[in-house]
Amino acid sequence: MLKAEEAHLKTGNLLNRLILAATIALPTIPVLRDYYPGTAARWMMAQAANEFDRGNPEKAERLLDGAYSQSSDILSDPHFWQQLDRIEESDSSKNSELKSKIFDRFIRELRDPAVRANAAMSRAESLSKNKNFEAAARLLKENLPAREERNPRQNNLLAYMRALAGIELDDALLDIDRALKFDSNGSLLDTKGWVLHRLGRNEEALQILNQALEDLESNWRSNQKLEQFLSRVSEIAGEGTTESDSESKALGTGLDQLLDEFPEVARILPEITDVLAVMHYHRMRIYESLGKTEEMHRELRWLQLFSRKGLDEIY
Repeated sequence: MLKAEEAHLKTGNLLNRLILAATIALPTIPVLRDYYPGTAARWMMAQAANEFDRGNPEKAERLLDGAYSQSSDILSDPHFWQQLDRIEESDSSKNSELKSKIFDRFIRELRDPAVRANAAMSRAESLSKNKNFEAAARLLKENLPAREERNPRQNNLLAYMRALAGIELDDALLDIDRALKFDSNGSLLDTKGWVLHRLGRNEEALQILNQALEDLESNWRSNQKLEQFLSRVSEIAGEGTTESDSESKALGTGLDQLLDEFPEVARILPEITDVLAVMHYHRMRIYESLGKTEEMHRELRWLQLFSRKGLDEIY
């Protein structure tokens, strides 16, 4: 009996201690969260990963935004960026703005104008890959120096982002004309041609695009292998085909043929054809605007032969 009473007392004391501990812990959790925001931020980051895996990218983004608000130190954690990349690349979360918010704040806080400009250029190029052209143009406008102080690459990128976004086109033309005062190459001329097209000045745009392609190919022909490659491109593009043949062929069959014929330059051929594809796409759209159907289809056939991208992927 005594042993039973002792056991009962011990059990009661243990229960009282557990109740007391639980009572004390109730206010402790939010207090700990306030005193250790980094811990809370990482907890929210883990929750974001779980929500993304459950198919809730929007909720995952809100949790990451909350983690960033709790502690900006979370930016030093590579897992944060991995989660952010997953969200940004998700088909169901195409309007993600968190990365832009973070980078905008980060870039604004850079004191060195040259460093800030380079960071903005890098971020703008990343935005353009996701077709966020207007955001890229805004970022560049806010962080690059004045037009007269920019280098040709800076003016070219800002002009092209404005043209792709269809905004501030008069400024875009001033940007690219400024760039062309100090450097003239096929890439810059292509940008000017596209700006003129977006302005509705298609006759001028066509002349500029023709010059851009001519200048680019002329420079490349100084390399013997690239000269042979460009000659084969012309030959393959000029080979006759019926409309049904063109529709049935997979994209990039001409490129596959070139890769087989020029193995020594196979590593750089896709990059070269990507550059050419953008120019041919631009020229195709200009021909379309001018009502030159035969020329437009010729450019379309070139793209089908030498690019593996769909038309909506070329820019």
